[in-house]
Amino acid sequence: MEMTDIERVVKEVIAGSCGYEIFVRRDKKRKVESSGEELETISYSQEGGAGIRLLKEGRMGFSYSNSLKAEDIKKAVKGALEILEISNPDRYQDFSRSIGEPEAESVFDREGTGNSVEDMVEFVISLERLCKGRDNRIKNVRKSSLTETIFEVQYTNSFGVSFGYEGTAYSLLITPVAEEKGEASIAYEMRASRRFSELDPEGAVKDGVFKAVSLLGASGTSTRVMPVVLFRDVSAMLISTFSDMFSGEALIKGKTLLKGREGEEIASPELSLIDDG
Repeated sequence: MEMTDIERVVKEVIAGSCGYEIFVRRDKKRKVESSGEELETISYSQEGGAGIRLLKEGRMGFSYSNSLKAEDIKKAVKGALEILEISNPDRYQDFSRSIGEPEAESVFDREGTGNSVEDMVEFVISLERLCKGRDNRIKNVRKSSLTETIFEVQYTNSFGVSFGYEGTAYSLLITPVAEEKGEASIAYEMRASRRFSELDPEGAVKDGVFKAVSLLGASGTSTRVMPVVLFRDVSAMLISTFSDMFSGEALIKGKTLLKGREGEEIASPELSLIDDG
C-alpha cells in the first residue's frame, strides 16, 4: 500500500475522532555471503512497516505494524485507539503543524547501488583473502558478508505535514579463524556506513585478525586490581551499561543520579563522553 492508501485506512478507522501521525519505512536488501573463498548465499528481501500515533486532548496512543496490508494497518490503528483511551493526558504531547526546509540531505549512494552482484561476490571473497594474507595464523574465514539496504521513509499527519526521503546503508562482516599449535580461536569484526566506499574493509580486516590471533594462548587469571587495555567496542559495551543515566527521558522522570549535577566531575578526568547526534 502507498501512503495515500494507508492514510485513507487510518481515517476510516478513527472516523474523525482524533488526530493522527503515520510513519512508513520500506527496505530493500541485497546480501552476499562467502566461506572458504567460495560463494555461499545470495539473498534479496523486501520489508516494510508503519507506525501509527493517535492524539486526542493530550492523550496519545501508539501502535505499529510489520505489514503494510490494509487489514494489518486497521489492526494497528485499533490498537492505538485502545491505548489512547487509557493513557494519561500530557499537555506537551502534540504533532507538528508545519515543517521547514531540511538542514541536511539523506545519503543515497548511487555509486554503491550500481555495484553488480558479481562485484559484491568479489568483494566478500577479497575480504577472506585479505585476512589470510595479513597473518599466516589465519587458516580460515568462517563467514564474510556484505549487505546493502536501500530504504524509503514517508511521513504524514492530520495537520497536513508530509515529507519523505530515501537512503542507503551498507555493512560488512568477517569472522576470521586463527590456528596455532593445535589451538584455534575465532573473532568477528564489522563495519557499517551510509556509503559503500566508506566501509573501510582494510580496517575491518586489521581489527578482526588482531582479535583472532590475540586469543591464541589466552588463559584465565585470578581476581585482582590491575591496569587493562580494552578494545574500543568492549569499552563501548561497558559504557552502554550506564547509558540510561545520560538520557533526557531519565532526567525528566527523575530517574538518573546525575540530575542537578551539571558541571560536576563524576568520573576520571581522562574520560569524556560526547553526545553528538
